[in-house]
Amino acid sequence: MSNSIFADHRNSQFEARRVTIQFVNRLIGGCPKDAKLVQGWLGKNMGLEGEDLRIRMVLHLIEMGVDVPEDATVDELMEATDKLAGEIKTQGFKVNEDGRPYIESRQIKAGIKESVSILFPGGKAAGTYKWGKTGKGPAAYAAERAFVQPEQIIVADEVDGTDLFLGHVSGPRGKMSTIGYAEYVERPTISFVLLTARDSDDLDKAWPDIWTHMELNGIGARRSQGFGQFEVIEFAKQDTTDIESILGNTATLA
Repeated sequence: MSNSIFADHRNSQFEARRVTIQFVNRLIGGCPKDAKLVQGWLGKNMGLEGEDLRIRMVLHLIEMGVDVPEDATVDELMEATDKLAGEIKTQGFKVNEDGRPYIESRQIKAGIKESVSILFPGGKAAGTYKWGKTGKGPAAYAAERAFVQPEQIIVADEVDGTDLFLGHVSGPRGKMSTIGYAEYVERPTISFVLLTARDSDDLDKAWPDIWTHMELNGIGARRSQGFGQFEVIEFAKQDTTDIESILGNTATLA
């Protein structure tokens, strides 16, 4: 439950919808599990180095289910994951304290922003969209008014398997083949709460278009290969007299 002194005000500030989606194929985990990959991923995406990088690596590997001491050095982190031969060069899911794999709410919100940007491009060019009284670009408008809860969205009790993926990349030495492994869950059903600020008229009108695009665009890793596509099977407004209760119930739905 929230400790905010303004928690009750959320009931009038936001509209809540229960969203349930059924994946039509595999949901692929996209978090690197090998320490070397984790180090490169964190350095590239979060700009971390030194002690900040080491601490975040420890936390990330613990979330990924790897048993490492909290005071482990970067070299020890590398050595610990090197022993996990079956997980080397593997992408997968983060897991909660019960060992259940989950995706983060930010992935859903990122999908919303991406679809809004594609369907309703903003900018200064003629024919672009402007939402709200201040004429904001739709992507920024959606980012400021749509929120997904809870932070951890459980996808299954455990992953269904790990699959081999082949790919191709281009670099200074020309085209090269790549090989890697990725954890997957087969056609999961997940539920979460979508909160939108009550003045979000333009966004509310666009939800059918946004979710229709998201269904085919997908969620998770390997979307370019068609994975992570889904169907929305519930998009229902909820009574917001007790948003905290709604959020609490959602965390245990999957």
